[in-house]
Amino acid sequence: MGDAAREPARLADEHQADVLVLGAPEHRLHHLIGSVLVWMARHAHCPVVILP
Repeated sequence: MGDAAREPARLADEHQADVLVLGAPEHRLHHLIGSVLVWMARHAHCPVVILP
């Protein structure tokens, strides 16, 4: 539960994650209007790897 971007970032901080590995959405619309992945890449306190 919680915000789709902030909650994984909070959990990564809580568990001292070395990296976050996330899957990219299939639809290109998410890339045009912004996405959770963009927020995560900018605000996470560890590296973020985005897989297609």
